[in-house]
Amino acid sequence: MIDLKKLKEDTNKALEIVSGAEEHYEDVNYGDLRCSETRYIVNDDGEEYYEVIIDEVSPCAYEFRNAVRDVLFDVLGYDITKDEIEVITEW
Repeated sequence: MIDLKKLKEDTNKALEIVSGAEEHYEDVNYGDLRCSETRYIVNDDGEEYYEVIIDEVSPCAYEFRNAVRDVLFDVLGYDITKDEIEVITEW
C-alpha cells in the first residue's frame, strides 16, 4: 500500500518537474498549482486505486494530467503494473 502523505509529496514534486519543463500546458494556473489531497479508493467491485487531486488546473487538461502521471511512474518510481493512480484536476 502506498503511503498517502508520501504520494502527496511526490505528486507535488511531479508538479514541479512538469511546471519546469519547456512545454507549458493551457488551462493551468502555475502560480497556485498544488496537490491538495490524496485518496485510497476501494469501489463496489473491490477494485483498489489511488487518486491525487490537483488544484488550479482545468478538469479538461488531459495532456497535463498525463504528464504528471508519467512523471510519477517514469521518474519518481511508482510501479505502473501495481500502483493504479488516477490524476484528477480541478479549479
